[in-house]
Amino acid sequence: MNILQLLKDRGCGFVKIAFSSARGDSLEAVISRMGFDISTTDLRAIDAIQAEAALSKLFSRDLAYGGKVMDADVARRYASDLVTEYAGTAAKIFTNAHWENGRLAGLNPVTKATFNVLILIIRTDFAVSVLVEDED
Repeated sequence: MNILQLLKDRGCGFVKIAFSSARGDSLEAVISRMGFDISTTDLRAIDAIQAEAALSKLFSRDLAYGGKVMDADVARRYASDLVTEYAGTAAKIFTNAHWENGRLAGLNPVTKATFNVLILIIRTDFAVSVLVEDED
């Protein structure tokens, strides 16, 4: 997966991708190490299929107004590549957002940006976070 190309192709807002050692750490330890100011109770577990769908939406549409910022097929490919490469079969995946009818319906903020959605993938050896931020 070409992360630099993804960052260029999204073309608006901010996409922040970070990696950290995990060493079998708890969710609380991982979110603290990655610098997110959020309680574990404000995150919800999702599966790889949900993570891929969420990432596809996050990459293709602006969070503030829902405007197209990337071709949907390209966004799906990035989302699929990211989940395939980093989630594996035993990963635990979390998000601060929830969707209804395919649209962002709410979130528990992890940054000061008006709109910010986190997808956090935790494996036994490492964690990767994908944070998308947009402003209105």
